Amino acid sequence: MNHTLQDKRKEIDDIDQQIITLLSQRLGVCAEIFEIKQQQKLDMRDRKREELLVQTLMNTCNDAALIPFIPLIFKGISEACYQYQVGLQDQRQYKQQITDQNIDKA
Repeated sequence: MNHTLQDKRKEIDDIDQQIITLLSQRLGVCAEIFEIKQQQKLDMRDRKREELLVQTLMNTCNDAALIPFIPLIFKGISEACYQYQVGLQDQRQYKQQITDQNIDKA
């Protein structure tokens, strides 16, 4: 039984690595979206879009056991991506403050 348990845990570990790779790709796209939102002066958060995403995923999911967990999973992912964009904005503001201070000193 332990051998089977270890095999299944290894399988989960492999899947988790795939998830991490996909989340990393998602953050890269989030950085690009952040730049577009900054250029177009749009709000960083679009709750309607987030809710539409969850509804679409629930409606298109073929795994009945997964459907109840989609809101929890994707609201967490959306929140993490939003916090990532907040971090990008904070970095940009900090760099601008440093630039402004250097200009004031010159």
